[in-house]
Amino acid sequence: MLFEPCHSHYLLDLKEAEDAVEEGLAKVEELEQRLFDLGGEIGAGRQIPPGTRVLTFKDNPAQQELDLRQATLDRLKGENEALLKKLVASETGGCDPNASSADFVPKESWEVIKTEKAELALALEHKEKRIKRLQEVLPLNLALPIRFLTAPIDICEKERRVS
Repeated sequence: MLFEPCHSHYLLDLKEAEDAVEEGLAKVEELEQRLFDLGGEIGAGRQIPPGTRVLTFKDNPAQQELDLRQATLDRLKGENEALLKKLVASETGGCDPNASSADFVPKESWEVIKTEKAELALALEHKEKRIKRLQEVLPLNLALPIRFLTAPIDICEKERRVS
């Protein structure tokens, strides 16, 4: 025999390790197949146990869109009701010359305008930051050709250069 008897326990350990690796590979293959099968089940919606009824899924984009539309519709309805109340009040009681201009704008409309103004101010701030960063990053020698590319071209001047 090639190996001495003292190495025989190492051969047994090696054989056991190889068997364990083979078992592990078989288990991995089985789990991968099960994962593939379950992927099809989930895609078809059959992963839900029988007798269970799902009303909505968490983070459903369609539901989020619907909620956003409903919130906008509710806000517009409230604003419309407030405007109608102001209209009825002004028709029945006439215009009060001592009333301030803030009394003519309903609270709901004013809140919408303030929200839009804040969103636009935030967007303007982000745009100004981006422009400032671009101006810092782009050296002047690169910014010069860009300026020429965006400058209007005089057609008559271009024809004179060609001829």
